[in-house]
Amino acid sequence: TAYGAFVNDIVNETCPPIPDSVWERALDAKVRGEDPKKTIPEIARFEKIFDEVFQEHYCNKILLWREKEVPHSRNYYHLTYLYFEVRVKSSMSETQIQKEWEMFKPSFDVIYSDTCIGNGSIGDEQLHKSIRAMIKLLSSGSVSQKQLLLKELKNLKEKMPDIVHRDEIIRSISSLEGNLKDATKPIYCYLSIPMQKAMESQQQQMSNPDKIGRA
Repeated sequence: TAYGAFVNDIVNETCPPIPDSVWERALDAKVRGEDPKKTIPEIARFEKIFDEVFQEHYCNKILLWREKEVPHSRNYYHLTYLYFEVRVKSSMSETQIQKEWEMFKPSFDVIYSDTCIGNGSIGDEQLHKSIRAMIKLLSSGSVSQKQLLLKELKNLKEKMPDIVHRDEIIRSISSLEGNLKDATKPIYCYLSIPMQKAMESQQQQMSNPDKIGRA
C-alpha cells in the first residue's frame, strides 16, 4: 500500500541496510519460535526503528479513522483488525496485553462468525491473519493469558477443522502446551513455516528469473 511504502522509505533512510543473510537467520529463528531481536542486534535495531515509525505514521492513523466510525459497526471492527494485523508488539506488560485483548476480541469474534457462515466480505485469509495476531499478543503474556490463548486455539481446531490449517494449529497448540510446562520452550506462531517456505520460494524466483515458468 502507499502507507506501507511510505513507512518503508522512512525506515530505510534511518536504518543501515541489513544483509540477506541476517534476514535469513531471523526467519529461521522465528520458525523455531524464537525472538530474533534477542539474538540478532541488527534485527533489534531495525524493529525498534520500524515500530516507532509504523506507530506514528500508520497505526495512529488507523485509530483516528476508527474513532470516526460508529462503534461496533463493520468498518469499526475492520479497522480494529487492521490495527492488530500490523501493530502487535512482543514487549508489553500483562495489563497492556489485557487492554489490547479486550480491544481485539470483539473484532476477532466478528471475523470468526463471518467465516463460519461463509461471508465473502471477510474471507478465510483474515481469519488466518487474526489467529497469528492473537498468538503474538497473548503468547507474550502471563500464564493465565497463555491459557486463554490455548482455549481459543483448541476451539478453532474443534469448530473450524475445514478452515484452519490443521497441522499448523496443532503445532501451535502443542508448542503452547510445552511452554506452559516449561517457559523456556518457544511458542510456534500459526503458519510461520508455510510463510517462510513461500518467502524462500519467492526469493529463489527473484534470484533466478529465467527459470520462472520452466518445467
